[in-house]
Amino acid sequence: MKEIYKYNQPIKDILEKRISVRSYDGNTLSDDLVAKIESYSKLLETEMSNELRFVYLDKSTVTSIGGIKLGTYGIIKNAPSFISVVFKNDCSLTRAGYMIQALVCYLTSLGLGTCWLGGTYSQEDFAKVCSLSENEKIRIVLSLGYPSKKRSIISYAMHRKGKRIRKHYSDMFFDNSLYNPIKSIDGMKYCVPLEMLRIAPSAINKQPWAIVKDGDSFHFFKTKTRLKSDNGVFDIHIIDMGIAMFNFEATAIDIGLNGKFIYNGVYDVKVPKEFKYIATWVDLD
Repeated sequence: MKEIYKYNQPIKDILEKRISVRSYDGNTLSDDLVAKIESYSKLLETEMSNELRFVYLDKSTVTSIGGIKLGTYGIIKNAPSFISVVFKNDCSLTRAGYMIQALVCYLTSLGLGTCWLGGTYSQEDFAKVCSLSENEKIRIVLSLGYPSKKRSIISYAMHRKGKRIRKHYSDMFFDNSLYNPIKSIDGMKYCVPLEMLRIAPSAINKQPWAIVKDGDSFHFFKTKTRLKSDNGVFDIHIIDMGIAMFNFEATAIDIGLNGKFIYNGVYDVKVPKEFKYIATWVDLD
């Protein structure tokens, strides 16, 4: 098993317990914990052939040295740390989403709370402390720290608005054709990976995936929904597809299923032209 999948507990437990945390207790993370986070981040960067990098930011240190506040427009309260995800221009958004979700799961396994920030942060503030080159941009920021026992009013309101409401199986899983929805995954070989995919987080909870079962293979499509970043450069839902793929593959590996994703799979499935093919999971057993 690759090192990136070696967590201190079953991935299913991590995925089921992880929620977005927007209120923190403000306590600074220990040097030992930061070292673990940075070491795992480097592992992910290597897996991505350094198409992206993770910049760990201690809020108090950044503020005291540069006077930069790392603003989040009031969405995040008392977070002691952030991780800026810096993308190179040619970075694969799907693979990036995959690796960021791997990091989020690692942070969760350490007992830390996290929140994905796709636009609710000050681009200017974070760019100042990340030493960006000409071909780099910050696409995602993660807040992290120990969760507060009491939520802020904004956190409570956003949690209620975006609480874990997921589509039914028949709205995202299909058998051989998008016109043949799967109503139940009980008893299927891949029922656990599919369920962990179903609960994956996504921008504004759009869950933009359609998964077509083809024997023991699965074709992953992004639905016609689009959500551009604040600067209109990229479709954030492509990153969401990487999150879903991580949940699926990491769970499959953890429970002993043998397979892999290929990105140029051959499929004989009729799909609406607005749908975008992403990848195919090929079962190798």
